[in-house]
Amino acid sequence: KRAIELNPSLAEAHMGYAHLLSNLGRKDEAVSHARQAVTLDPLSPLINTLASNFTVIAGHAGEATQGWEKALELDPDFWTALLSRSGTLMARGDDNGAIADLRRASELSEGNSQVLAALGMAHVSAGDYYAAEQILHDMERRDVDGYVPATSLAALRNALGDSEGARDLLERAGQPRAPIFDY
Repeated sequence: KRAIELNPSLAEAHMGYAHLLSNLGRKDEAVSHARQAVTLDPLSPLINTLASNFTVIAGHAGEATQGWEKALELDPDFWTALLSRSGTLMARGDDNGAIADLRRASELSEGNSQVLAALGMAHVSAGDYYAAEQILHDMERRDVDGYVPATSLAALRNALGDSEGARDLLERAGQPRAPIFDY
């Protein structure tokens, strides 16, 4: 609020405040500030994408689609917009469209775990459990040598019907990571 007070023309301040308002459940106020951010910086793919996300959360999916399309018109390789748009496509029953967006987002993001989990869930929605399980196994292999957020693994496990495994992963996600040095 202070940043907006100091500079009412700062799109990022309006977007940050919109994010906070959305998290607090003040959805209509969030949409109002998100719209203001888009008005102030209509050429930002990120601002268009985030505004659309807050708009869909507020229950205005039709309006949200326009923002994702604008973001992708500005930057066809903006994988965050593809990820966001895929959720609406799935909700409309367009699993193939969601899968296409998520495959492209996966390529562009170099296998972002959120994108992969969403892709697996889209495959489940389309009835292709084998493809979803392959994605889960690939993510689990990646987690052995690196790090995949437990929340991404849990989301896909849950979509595949393994709610107990998902719960175990979420419990792991809630535990702090071990420190490097323990004095």
